[in-house]
Amino acid sequence: MATIDIKQQHTLGREAAKQSAEKIAQKLKRELNADYRWQGETLKFDCPGAQGGIEVGEHEVRVAVDLSFLLRPMKGRIEREIHEYLAECLG
Repeated sequence: MATIDIKQQHTLGREAAKQSAEKIAQKLKRELNADYRWQGETLKFDCPGAQGGIEVGEHEVRVAVDLSFLLRPMKGRIEREIHEYLAECLG
């Protein structure tokens, strides 16, 4: 089970939502040195202390993240940042 599991509705359609997920992954790469790859409709990512995926649907995006033991105390802050960024990207 993921440490963080967030679902966000959107009205962008699948392709535009995938483009937004790609932007999120590029930001993760720049800021957290994350590696990422597409696996079907899911963008998988790995970065120091966390790994997970952004599953893109026609009307919903699901973000699932497994945090390392060391990052779990920061779970609330990380969840808030994910919610804020999803609202900004998928608004």
